[in-house]
Amino acid sequence: MSELMHHTSQAKTHSTDGADADAEASKLAVYIGDSPSDFAPLLRADLGLVVGQNKLLRQVAKAHGVKLLPLTAG
Repeated sequence: MSELMHHTSQAKTHSTDGADADAEASKLAVYIGDSPSDFAPLLRADLGLVVGQNKLLRQVAKAHGVKLLPLTAG
């Protein structure tokens, strides 16, 4: 089972200038994690994907107000 981490913090900034600004702004950081030690990088990423059923990771997410949304086909 895979789920998407959903958090309200949108404090991402890009500090590039000139022609590369558009290219840099369009890049996404994706992190895939399955344990509590992955929690911080999952939050820092533009897209954090949680795989597996680690109960402790789910408890940590819930304790920090992070909602895990299921990925569904279709």
